[in-house]
Amino acid sequence: MITLGANLALVPYFGYHGAAWATLMAYATMMGLCYAYGQKHFPVPYDWLSVVKYILLAGGLILAALHLPLNPGLTRQALLEAFLLIFAGAVYFFEKGKRFCRRQKKTHTKQREKV
Repeated sequence: MITLGANLALVPYFGYHGAAWATLMAYATMMGLCYAYGQKHFPVPYDWLSVVKYILLAGGLILAALHLPLNPGLTRQALLEAFLLIFAGAVYFFEKGKRFCRRQKKTHTKQREKV
C-alpha cells in the first residue's frame, strides 16, 4: 500500500526518480516494522554504533569515488576496487577483536564429548 500510494504521489512529478524514492520509502517502512515486531518478540542486542560506522564509511567512500576527477577506464576501476578493499580492511580491523562464535564453539565441544 505504501508503494502504491507513494508511486501515485511521486511518479507524476518526478518520473522514475519518484518511483525509486517510493520504493525506498516502502522498503524502509517494512524494515522498521520488521525491526519493531522482531524486537518485541525476539529482542536482539544490535551493535548500532558499528552499523552507523559502516554506513558512514561506505557513504564517504562512495562520495569520494563520485567526486574524484578520473578518466573512466582502468584507473577508475582500480580505485573503486581499492575503495572496496579499504572498506573490507576497515570491517576486519573493527571486528577482529569481537568473538561471534563463542557460544557455538562451546556447543560443539559438548557434542563431541557426548559422542
